[in-house]
Amino acid sequence: MIEIALLVISLTSDGAHRLTLTPAENLAACEDSKLAVTGILASAGIEVVAARCGENNLHLTPFEHGASAEEEVYKYRVVLAKDGGFTVEPLSDVDCQPTSDALRKVYCVRSSQSVVE
Repeated sequence: MIEIALLVISLTSDGAHRLTLTPAENLAACEDSKLAVTGILASAGIEVVAARCGENNLHLTPFEHGASAEEEVYKYRVVLAKDGGFTVEPLSDVDCQPTSDALRKVYCVRSSQSVVE
């Protein structure tokens, strides 16, 4: 099932990319959350690499504040399309290569959120 979600990629203290994916009721609510979340992260000194709202078909467990780096064991490949859309796909043992071209930017990220089947 496709839902609207807020995707945030931030940098951890060790320079790795961290993913959080949070469902929203609708696009307006997602945009409000994006402003609040990015403001909180910025005031905490956390660099936000990307934050966007869009349709998503991958459901993750809820984000829990205060998750440690040791809990960020799930790996994902995030593709940010230049038109504003995004996709998130879980990685198993597949190598992920960050790339960027005229149509998209690919991030290899970790998260404390696991896929909900």
